[in-house]
Amino acid sequence: MRPRSRLLAASFAGALALGAQQRYRVADLERMALDAHPTVSQAQAAVRAAQGRTLQAGLYPNPVFGANGEHVAPVNRGGALGGFIEQRIITAGKLGLDRKIFAEEEKAAQQSAELERLRVRNRARMLFYEGLAGQRMIEVRERLRGVANDTARIYGELANIGMADRPEVISAGIEARKAELALAQSRNDLEAVWRRTGALVRQPALATGVFEGNLDELPVIEYEAAFEKIEAGHPLLRAAQAQRARAEYALRRAEVQKIPDLQLRGGLRENGEMAEGVMGRPRRIGLEGIFDAGVEIPLFNRNQGGVTTARGELDAARFESDKLRLEFRSMLATEFAGYQNSVIAAKIHGESMIPQARQAYEMLVKNFRQMAVAYPQVIGAQRNLVQLEEARVEALRSAWVKVVEIEGLLAGY
Repeated sequence: MRPRSRLLAASFAGALALGAQQRYRVADLERMALDAHPTVSQAQAAVRAAQGRTLQAGLYPNPVFGANGEHVAPVNRGGALGGFIEQRIITAGKLGLDRKIFAEEEKAAQQSAELERLRVRNRARMLFYEGLAGQRMIEVRERLRGVANDTARIYGELANIGMADRPEVISAGIEARKAELALAQSRNDLEAVWRRTGALVRQPALATGVFEGNLDELPVIEYEAAFEKIEAGHPLLRAAQAQRARAEYALRRAEVQKIPDLQLRGGLRENGEMAEGVMGRPRRIGLEGIFDAGVEIPLFNRNQGGVTTARGELDAARFESDKLRLEFRSMLATEFAGYQNSVIAAKIHGESMIPQARQAYEMLVKNFRQMAVAYPQVIGAQRNLVQLEEARVEALRSAWVKVVEIEGLLAGY
């Protein structure tokens, strides 16, 4: 087979192998993680538990059925036997307030579940962009290895004809080994990303494939717009709002606690005792009705401590949202500065430094062919070009990390 034919066949085989690999987009990893991660299911279970507490809080107390007897004497068949029903009457809308308190706790639980979803989603996105950058870094370092190996080979050839010294050959060999080490480390880093991805989606044996996306298309983020998005939709802020509403209902509930409930009891009984009847003739009393009514007098305990506690909890809940907003603004300032620095670094490397380094390299190659410069200058320029490309990949990776942290509302990174 001719060399060109062998090259085409190898390229075709490589393309087929790449096409056969599983390709993962960022949306694929997000879906897989949300479907599989146990913290999402755990948070949903907590929501169901909160729903049960809301339902239970609104249920009325069960009535009590029973029997009673008084002065029961088998000898003279006297006394009274009967049955009764007893019911506690809840006053002052306490049940409705209990239901509202637990309904707000349910809302807070729902926001906690949303926060867990957000955290899992952010982890999936973070792994995706780390993997995407890792793939690009391997490509760059494979070129660097090629440069280093070519350098070592050429210095060996120059040494054979007496145009290079032994120390230069050794140094070139060391550079080749360093490039090989850097490439191996990049491959290991990417393998670690795949393992972490498998753990996130609960597939430890997840087959490695290709992260499919565009590392260069960074979104534009504005600071104030990002903060407005956080204010409008962060689950922690929504949960704080629910906790404040809960505290308001809890205070009202504590204030009406002193209003006593009614305890009512009524029934029928057969009274076997004798009583004076018509014409003075004795007769059994027979069927009669009974009732009791009771109420607790709030003389000593008017729930003073409960009211004080509820007021303190409400005051604390009122400040929680403001505290979170200040924390988010501070966090966003730090993350946004990192985003800006990474975007600027990627832009300057891509639009200025790398094109200039490539131009310098091409000029040195041309001069070398004309025997105007030494080969080490060519190698140095090529190595500088590859290293700048490495720096740009790292800047892009860092920028995407900041994008995930900011657009993910600073949760779970």
